[in-house]
Amino acid sequence: MLNKSVAYFANGVFSSLFETAQPNAPKIVIVARKHYSIQQQSYPALSLTELKSLLKIKSEQASTLKPITIIEVNKDIDGFNVTTIQFTQHLELLAKAWVLIPETTLLYNHNDEKSLLQLTTPAGELFYSQTKNTSHSAYAQGLINNLATYKHSVGIADTAQTTHINSQQYFAYLANMLTKKPFSELLKQCMFNFKQQTNPIKLHLLYIAPLLSVTLYIAIAFGWQWLSVYNLQNKMGTQSEQANKVLAQKNELDALNKNIGVFNQYIGSKNTVYEHWGIINSVLKNDMTIDIFSQTNGQIQLRGSAPNANKVINAVSQNPNVAGVIFAGGVRKYKGEDKFTLQITLKMQTQEPSNEK
Repeated sequence: MLNKSVAYFANGVFSSLFETAQPNAPKIVIVARKHYSIQQQSYPALSLTELKSLLKIKSEQASTLKPITIIEVNKDIDGFNVTTIQFTQHLELLAKAWVLIPETTLLYNHNDEKSLLQLTTPAGELFYSQTKNTSHSAYAQGLINNLATYKHSVGIADTAQTTHINSQQYFAYLANMLTKKPFSELLKQCMFNFKQQTNPIKLHLLYIAPLLSVTLYIAIAFGWQWLSVYNLQNKMGTQSEQANKVLAQKNELDALNKNIGVFNQYIGSKNTVYEHWGIINSVLKNDMTIDIFSQTNGQIQLRGSAPNANKVINAVSQNPNVAGVIFAGGVRKYKGEDKFTLQITLKMQTQEPSNEK
């Protein structure tokens, strides 16, 4: 199923990564290196809490898409190394996707300590190299217009072995790296854009529009029948023949009212919103910002922040489809908001096959 939603983005164009993909409306987008910047910075003698506070302030300054921040411990400086990936071009198009994956994060091979690649990509000729802890990349342009100058610019020996990937092989190579990427590492290096996609108004419109159409049809049918009966009853005193027609119309009206009653009973027995959306909607109404949403084996996990964690857990516990809800890992206070993770257990009748997101 994921194969249908994965695309490669370069120069304003979405290209199918798999043959079964739908590039016009991709949910998962691999972004070409030219459309984002990479900054690496060290923060010595700093606690993790202080570092996250500083990075949060920087991320809030982003106008459209928040940057990806990767934090690694650096014992030599008693601090941390931070890699920041900021999307810089075609932000409106990229904002429509659910998940953004920087191209170079897929090129990093965890099974190799050293590698050197020359890749012919839709965005241009790309050089990529990695060592055990670092990686470098550059397009063939300007002073770095060939592989030899790239090697000298990043300090790689001229004798280093190079792997060449041509344009016909490139998408297959990316697809292979995507399937082999450790999921835990992929999560750290992606940008999830679910908050922008899960608009409560849009969710309600999924069922309100059809329901209004059915209601309008029934109202028109009921009004027409009532008008017919009213006109016929006015003529019953002088036209005995019309009396039979009135009775026939009345029988039809009674039958229609009975069908309306059965329809209303059916509608009342159904959830108007998909049960998981009801849970999401309840936390959104209590001002919770969702960072991560996942569901597996009859459980939903929501990670994020809200002004009052107790209000959020109380709202979720009142949902008829929820068997139980707890704080997983406790509640932390940060800048006037509660940061927490909800572990929600669904009732048996509402469980669905595992669908990790």
